[in-house]
Amino acid sequence: MRDFIGASTDVNQEIAVTVREQPDQLLALNNGIVFSASKVELLDANTLKLDTASIVNGCQTTITLVNTSPEKECYLQVKIVQTDEHRGNWQVTRAANFQNEIKKIDLDLARFIRPQLVRKMGFEADTPIKSDNPLDILDTLTRTNITWRNVRILFIGLFSRDPGNMFDVRWDLVNKDLLNLFFQDEEKQKLAFEVVFELHKAAERGAEKTRQWLDAETRDIFRRLLGDTRSPYMQFLSILATCAYVDENVAQREESLTREADRMERILRKFARALEERGDDLDNAYYVAFEKISGDVLDQSSDDDAVLRKMMYNRITQQKKFTNLFRQVKIGIARLGRRE
Repeated sequence: MRDFIGASTDVNQEIAVTVREQPDQLLALNNGIVFSASKVELLDANTLKLDTASIVNGCQTTITLVNTSPEKECYLQVKIVQTDEHRGNWQVTRAANFQNEIKKIDLDLARFIRPQLVRKMGFEADTPIKSDNPLDILDTLTRTNITWRNVRILFIGLFSRDPGNMFDVRWDLVNKDLLNLFFQDEEKQKLAFEVVFELHKAAERGAEKTRQWLDAETRDIFRRLLGDTRSPYMQFLSILATCAYVDENVAQREESLTREADRMERILRKFARALEERGDDLDNAYYVAFEKISGDVLDQSSDDDAVLRKMMYNRITQQKKFTNLFRQVKIGIARLGRRE
């Protein structure tokens, strides 16, 4: 379920050492691997056939074994759970991973957004997804900055009550019912991923254009807003700018789930058209969004960078503030005469 977190971690190094130096101890020292499958068939005393099988726990062990290539025979515990329903499969995944280092929200979100699914959807959309493993040779070849973590925070922004939840990531503010409804429909799921991929590209492009338009001092003050990939500032600005450009406030939710699902599909389709056809206009909208956030911060009396960054964070992440920002950015776009 979880992506490979790298060969250099303490846990994975310990697994590799055991495989190389004490292969006979692997069975005793390792928790093993958990498979789920829609059907399990016993072919003979030593062979099982699994239909639609997937590893739901044990990614670190699996990849470390492949990378280590043990020279001596070693044994590993394998647990196989047959489940006929997608929900049951998810329950196995969640239970199998509940006691390790995965955050609870990532366990909850993994039903919809997980590294393997993101890479699969990226492949289908001709958008390579960067691995979180710094040693992955494919990253050098694809030269992409899109990681599953970037995709994750954009999904959280789009499917939360307010996009500011991208920063603190509270599960109670994520519209779980809407996500569940969307991800039952392959067409809507594909649409959501394609829009998220393009939003991230727009964030990268808009931030770069904005940096080019600013002087060195201003770039330095707002380097986190325009360049810190560890925090979702750029992605937040991309959602804000695109919402304002297409005149759709993603934070203005419908009470009815059916109406909200229809509204969200309409928004994503408008996003898709604008992202495909109006790149330059969206770059300008991105600058207006940046201008609004940065202007609010610079209106404060402090000239301390740390205080300014704190103000910027508070301005963006306070709940129910997105609607005001949305309206102000719309006014800025209209003032520039960039709207259709």
